[in-house]
Amino acid sequence: MHKIRIVFRDGLADWVEEAESLLRLDGLWPEQHEERARGSGSSPARDSTGLRLRVVDRLPGRMDERTRIRDEEQLRLLAIFHYVLAGLLAFFALGSLMQLGMGIAFERGALEGFFGDMPPPDFFGGAMIAMGFVYLIAGGVLAVLTFLAARRLNQRRGRKFCFLVAGLYSVFFFPFGTLVGVFTFIVLNRDGVRRLFEEP
Repeated sequence: MHKIRIVFRDGLADWVEEAESLLRLDGLWPEQHEERARGSGSSPARDSTGLRLRVVDRLPGRMDERTRIRDEEQLRLLAIFHYVLAGLLAFFALGSLMQLGMGIAFERGALEGFFGDMPPPDFFGGAMIAMGFVYLIAGGVLAVLTFLAARRLNQRRGRKFCFLVAGLYSVFFFPFGTLVGVFTFIVLNRDGVRRLFEEP
């Protein structure tokens, strides 16, 4: 059976007695430990720092509830990270419009004297247009996918979809996407989180 140690100082005796009474009312106080302590006549153990230790049983139901609360909190936090990441991706995608505009300006000769005696090659404007267009489309699509993943995390569905999106932005949006992606993989791989996604 799982055990948890509740460590307290002598000055908190009143608080401990109140907590013990609440545990007794909830039926969570393990009487077998008290009987063993009375039978042996031993006093509560003290560690090297002078703290008194009391061992309380940790029931599986209570432990599962605490794990579920932790998993739900981390999923909510993960969804917030995805919303922020989607905003950053959209911002950088829109930033490629500047590159696209400069490429169009080069193609039309509007910046002909900008470089003085060392003009760029003829394909420079076309290359900037192509790269700006690719960045705009790729960044926009990834931003939308990340936003949808955030909604799925809040709705507790689409776990595989969230894995897929996390893999994409982990590779293409270093280092912010990589950090959020690692956190996503860790949280979504937990058994408790998997059960949350399987609930109707």
